[in-house]
Amino acid sequence: MGKGVTVSGSENEQLIGAYLTDNNLSTRWSSNWSDDAWFIIDLGKSYRINKIILNWEAAFGRQYEILVSEDGKHFTKIFNQSNGTGGIETINFAEVKARYVKLQGIQRGLPYGYSLYDVKVMGK
Repeated sequence: MGKGVTVSGSENEQLIGAYLTDNNLSTRWSSNWSDDAWFIIDLGKSYRINKIILNWEAAFGRQYEILVSEDGKHFTKIFNQSNGTGGIETINFAEVKARYVKLQGIQRGLPYGYSLYDVKVMGK
């Protein structure tokens, strides 16, 4: 199922983090119902990346941060969303080298968890 994914939690066993990268839009990850929920995608090795595409289900992130890391321990914020609207969000940023990509939730758009059908990390 795509790249390795670690999550803060899932709503249940059918809505797991591995679905974020399985390239199947009929599956999704739904977090535990907490504003500070998160996921980390391990790309397997470092790449130069400059775009992330988030495909939200109805339960989207109103506020969140995107962070990157090469070692999985020390993360650097590369994007801050302060007024997300859901749907398909394309986030472009200055090219960075990263192995790990993290979405850190700050505020949910609905009272449920964060819910995503798919996450694509793109670059060179």
